[in-house]
Amino acid sequence: MQQARKDLIASVSHDLRTPLASMRAMVEAISDGVVSDEKTIQAYCTNISSEVEHLSLLIDDLFELSRLDSGTLELQLQPSSVEEMLSSVLESMMAQTDEHTLTLNNSSNIKVDPVMVDPHKIQRVLYNLAQNAIRHTPSDGTISLEIQDAGSDVQIDVVHSGQGIAQEDKDQVFDRFYRGEKSRSREFGGAGLGLAIAKGIREAHGGRIWVDSQPGVGSRFSLSLPKATAITSLT
Repeated sequence: MQQARKDLIASVSHDLRTPLASMRAMVEAISDGVVSDEKTIQAYCTNISSEVEHLSLLIDDLFELSRLDSGTLELQLQPSSVEEMLSSVLESMMAQTDEHTLTLNNSSNIKVDPVMVDPHKIQRVLYNLAQNAIRHTPSDGTISLEIQDAGSDVQIDVVHSGQGIAQEDKDQVFDRFYRGEKSRSREFGGAGLGLAIAKGIREAHGGRIWVDSQPGVGSRFSLSLPKATAITSLT
């Protein structure tokens, strides 16, 4: 655990330093007049904006983990539409990549009941799962967001084709100190916090989040959300 903490700190430090160094070099080039043509300056400004967004997301992840660790994460529970949450996530994914086939499926071909959750937090979970799918799916692969009725719960699955997860890694993928393929994680940036945050938010709601995977075939990340009607009947 101590070594894992050290690895995480090293990863976060790298992911903070690298974009900062890049932004500093570009700002100095513009400020010192090394770069003067409008087209290049515009390209530098676009890159700087992208790096700022990267840093903002990483800092948000760290604050979210801090709240989860301290038990201060506040939930605003309300009846929420699963279809609307998934459609919003799907739209954001479509804007990020044209390389994958992305679909939204209702596995049971029925309209599922609203769930009692904090919709903003659960959208964060779904977004993190979808981001993970994009990182680990080849450009000709498919990513599917699926819904099915599971009795008192609604089950959501993020399914993607691709490399899959080795059996010995499946129990660790949600660990906040775990990074599977370090070289691949470094390539895409981030300290491997997305799945840990997804697990923490889901646990704050109560319930399960899990993964089924087969190396070389793909993975299915699943979570269950309590129906609003089921909670109402209990109270």
